[in-house]
Amino acid sequence: MLCASATSLVSAQAIDDVGGYAKPGDTAKRPVADSLQRSGSFTMDILSGVGFFDGSEGTTVGRLFRAGTPGQPCGTFNLGTNYQFRTFPFVTDSSGSMTATVANGSCATGIFVSFHTTAFNPASVCDNHVWDFGSSVDFTDTFAVPPNTPMVMAITGTLTPAPGLVCGPINFDLDGVGSLGVTLTIPGSNSPVPVAEELILPPERLLANPSNRLTINTEIGYAFSPGEVRYARLSCPGAEFTTASVVDFTGDPSNTIGSVNGLGSDAIFFSITAGATPVVATDGFSVNGTRTVGSQADVDCTYGLYDFPSQAQAGGPTGRGAAPARPHHGVNPPRPPGGG
Repeated sequence: MLCASATSLVSAQAIDDVGGYAKPGDTAKRPVADSLQRSGSFTMDILSGVGFFDGSEGTTVGRLFRAGTPGQPCGTFNLGTNYQFRTFPFVTDSSGSMTATVANGSCATGIFVSFHTTAFNPASVCDNHVWDFGSSVDFTDTFAVPPNTPMVMAITGTLTPAPGLVCGPINFDLDGVGSLGVTLTIPGSNSPVPVAEELILPPERLLANPSNRLTINTEIGYAFSPGEVRYARLSCPGAEFTTASVVDFTGDPSNTIGSVNGLGSDAIFFSITAGATPVVATDGFSVNGTRTVGSQADVDCTYGLYDFPSQAQAGGPTGRGAAPARPHHGVNPPRPPGGG
């Protein structure tokens, strides 16, 4: 296992702090969505991804102080300046440690990576802080994390105030994470999550979700104004959302999720109300909990954001904005009803 640490050779711009602002990195066209892909189907313990900055991201109040040494307590810096940020959610496995490898690409020392439990709070960047490398260089390091816990990797700008940071790709591998479940994309992909080697259906079955394999994740895909209300619909025909299903929002905590309607059916809808730091398009939500299925057919899930609750309840194109989709799960291998 590789382990790296900061040395005296780290450049001054990689730690705190040099005066002035660095020139933005090379302009790079950001793809429709940052890429996230997992290895394996049942034991998915490595998360690999690519991120970009293009100026459309949400912003922080100040940023984290770069102490120059891995694993130092979190501190803040430049609280009068706003910086861009991106977050990548994951769930830790049961080991209690993880190894992160990050290559900054053209972003160079203009970004800083940190890890937080639950969510990253752009208004208070040290909230839920677990670990950071201490400097803005490429790194591979292993560190302690709480086991079986939702976390986020946050990447924030360091030298260029928002919205001037344009750079990427940023490549990363996180080893020691659990399943992220299913992420909805535009256009929809075709890689369902296998849920069983031998599953006899019917009768109806309750599928547990101990490692978040059936958790559904999606970006909002729409930027709100403060106080704006929209209505999200998530539909998975063939899989019912049980009353154990919970919706978690990954953006600024000033935004709120309303009561979830439709539990016990294959479609749920709920309000999203923007707060003082409103939803940006790259914010997202996840739906965890158990699912009930009654057939061996693959389940496709779709998400849409609507103007009114009646439109979200009904589904369809009327009043709908963003609508990513992806297969949710498939029985592997399929067996005939009543088969052994």
